[in-house]
Amino acid sequence: MPTTNISQIISNVIGSVRFLRIEQRRFVEGYSCALFLSAHKNTSRLAPFCSSSQSSISRMLSSQSLSTRDLSYARVDYISRFLQEYSLEFKYIILDETVMKRRGKRIENLGKFYSTIENKIVSGVSLLSAIGWVKDKLYFPLFSSLRDEENLTDQFIRMLERIPFKDTILMMDGGILCSEIFLKAMEMGFTVIGRLNPVMNVIFQGRKLHLSKLRNKTRGLSSIIVKIPKYNNATVKLVFHNTDQENRIILSSDTSLTDWEILEHYRKRNYIETYFKAVKQNFGLKAQVFSSTSFQKHVELVQLAFTTWMIANFYRSVKDQVSLRDFLELIKFDYFFQLARSSSASDSSIHFLLPRFVNSKCIS
Repeated sequence: MPTTNISQIISNVIGSVRFLRIEQRRFVEGYSCALFLSAHKNTSRLAPFCSSSQSSISRMLSSQSLSTRDLSYARVDYISRFLQEYSLEFKYIILDETVMKRRGKRIENLGKFYSTIENKIVSGVSLLSAIGWVKDKLYFPLFSSLRDEENLTDQFIRMLERIPFKDTILMMDGGILCSEIFLKAMEMGFTVIGRLNPVMNVIFQGRKLHLSKLRNKTRGLSSIIVKIPKYNNATVKLVFHNTDQENRIILSSDTSLTDWEILEHYRKRNYIETYFKAVKQNFGLKAQVFSSTSFQKHVELVQLAFTTWMIANFYRSVKDQVSLRDFLELIKFDYFFQLARSSSASDSSIHFLLPRFVNSKCIS
């Protein structure tokens, strides 16, 4: 029978990783479990919950011998096998970027980035991410990468090349969709749906027209079939959604889809925003670490924890599925209830109680 035990799921997900030392496996399992338990996610607060010292956590996060890449590929491989076992498949792959505000001189990859939440340039760290969407309440983080000084498009293309799931719909917003990514996605067998930047020319009924002028002539919902010279004259369908609330152009490489089908597909892109919000608020995506190596490893362990929650919640019956916040509260309540029952409830008892807690069934 499938388990909802978070420690067991984490162990299964990383089962194919070849750890050089047993301490590395214990750290990955303990750190990921601690992300469920600690209200504040920094090395000092996480340390007691994963039976480690703050200095040990810092060393493990920065260690080159513990490969973030191996952890990522093991997790994605497990997701693939999980989907096959339950005859599920990804319907969408969604690419996006999120910015975490940070300040400090020692933070690597710190820069000035545009925040869509604050609608302004902020100082922080930018994270490029891809998630796979199966259905409501079932979507998984795939790969993430810290944005560096390299070309943003090249980074997204390399991320796309790592994704093993093809024959699906790839979705992007207007800040990411460009000719290079579009052509690479088409070459790899994706259907592309994304918001299009109107600063370009298109060929409509044999005439070259500027896209912004076409958009300004539309009202409500309408669509046309065009060729885009910048996209190697690819034939695409453009849906104009021009109302008092919306003023956007959605591109679809599948011209057979109706206008409403394209808009309905594109609405699923918001799930990556839901994911970012969940991992920032509940799993401490904005970690208090400074090096890029430590940050990448922390991000992967956050993705491991989120993947574990998705799988545990899937194993519950549909009517019993709970929200992420309620799920975390159940786990914390169980943990602290056992701590309170201990005859010697003290900081030192955490080391004894945590293994007993995570090896028991977290939710009944």
